[in-house]
Amino acid sequence: PEKNFALEHYGRNSKCFEHTNDMWEERTCRQARQWQHWGSGCYRYKCEGGRLHIH
Repeated sequence: PEKNFALEHYGRNSKCFEHTNDMWEERTCRQARQWQHWGSGCYRYKCEGGRLHIH
């Protein structure tokens, strides 16, 4: 099977984003983690409450 390490998603309700050298931050109620990412990637997204949510 194909591996999708970056958890990308292509299709409806997806958008491709160019990444910068800045760290990504992933937050949950219990923790915050930072990730380094280079290049670009395509992910599901939604706009809600004036914020962009990338899934």
